[in-house]
Amino acid sequence: MANTQTVDVPSGGREHDFIVSCSATTGNLTVSTSTSGTSLDADGYTVTVDGGSPQAIGINSSVGYTNLSPNNHTVAISGVAGTAR
Repeated sequence: MANTQTVDVPSGGREHDFIVSCSATTGNLTVSTSTSGTSLDADGYTVTVDGGSPQAIGINSSVGYTNLSPNNHTVAISGVAGTAR
């Protein structure tokens, strides 16, 4: 993919800021998780874009968002179990 940004969040990490720039009038966003280690979060996580409707996302899965306006967008992943390492 031409505009791909990979973000590694270490164990215990909570957030990471980054910028992806493009000149399209609308765009698509795919949020993917790749989880490893022990005591994995069996029920997965929750992802939201711009504080919108939350969507479930598995520990090794993807969720897509389409037709996003050219603007700054906030992606948040929550629901990380306290036992996940």
